[in-house]
Amino acid sequence: MRSSGLARFFFLAIAVFVSSCTNGRWGSVSDPPPTPILSRPLGWAVINVSYSQVFDIPNSSGVVLGYYRKAAIVSVTERKKEILKDSVVSWLKNEGNEPGWIKESEIMLFDSSEKALTAAKTVVK
Repeated sequence: MRSSGLARFFFLAIAVFVSSCTNGRWGSVSDPPPTPILSRPLGWAVINVSYSQVFDIPNSSGVVLGYYRKAAIVSVTERKKEILKDSVVSWLKNEGNEPGWIKESEIMLFDSSEKALTAAKTVVK
């Protein structure tokens, strides 16, 4: 008798656990809400060359969509690498006035807009 009661308890506990995980919808999967720490920008870029071209894809053979001038500040959200024969080029996806991909070698990256603003003032000098 005791093992029968224990088996019922475990069965009931598992049933409650499984039903609480599915919200009453068997077989459906829900997307978690965005986590601010995971969806925040990669950082803030300050352009440190005279002109930095903005490409449509993270590749030197992409289409040029526009450009940024020296000391421009843009938010960057993603980093990708382009592997060439002799080197590797890092690209950053920007969300500024000219959204697209810029070369990481043409910018200085900061973790806050305040630090980027301070750096941009020194780049202009």
